Amino acid sequence: MTIDSHIHLWTAGSGYDVQIRRKIAGIDRDFTIADLRGVSRVAGTTGVVLVHATENAAETPHLLDLAAGEPFILAVIGWADVTATDLGRTLDRYMADGKFRGLRVMPAFGADAQWLARPAVRLGLGEVARRGLTLDLLVTPVQLPEVLRLKQALPDLKIILNNCGRPLTATGQLEPWATALRAIAWSTDVVCKLSS
Repeated sequence: MTIDSHIHLWTAGSGYDVQIRRKIAGIDRDFTIADLRGVSRVAGTTGVVLVHATENAAETPHLLDLAAGEPFILAVIGWADVTATDLGRTLDRYMADGKFRGLRVMPAFGADAQWLARPAVRLGLGEVARRGLTLDLLVTPVQLPEVLRLKQALPDLKIILNNCGRPLTATGQLEPWATALRAIAWSTDVVCKLSS
């Protein structure tokens, strides 16, 4: 069994803007379930986890609707504002759908190095942990030390580090990424997703 743990689907008419598609020429088009089925057959994939691509509240319900009609989509990782006072209600509403498994937050796109330490963020991520949901986390190397502190503060939070913490592979600069990732690996159960 081969499961792809990180798939994005989007169409121009979905009601929300996917900015990243305009930043990379090769992905500036619609990606549909039909596309997913085609490439999955070639790759021998038996199921996928559908992950949000925006920080737009309309995307997660849309992804859950797509997943409901597609047995090949095994789970959905959505988005919600983790600082919202009604986050718990939002999570409970999403959890009513059997395919919802967690949230993805992306402080790598503009948040400061201390974002994960903010009390409102920690409070929201505590709601995620209490429900046994996963947290897909996209951070930069300078934000990695806060991942370790977050895990120490919320030991029951299941953290999946997206793109292995985004090392600066284009420049070959390994620090501070390597030291921070090593500290996380030695003392936590945080896992990483790699991108190809």
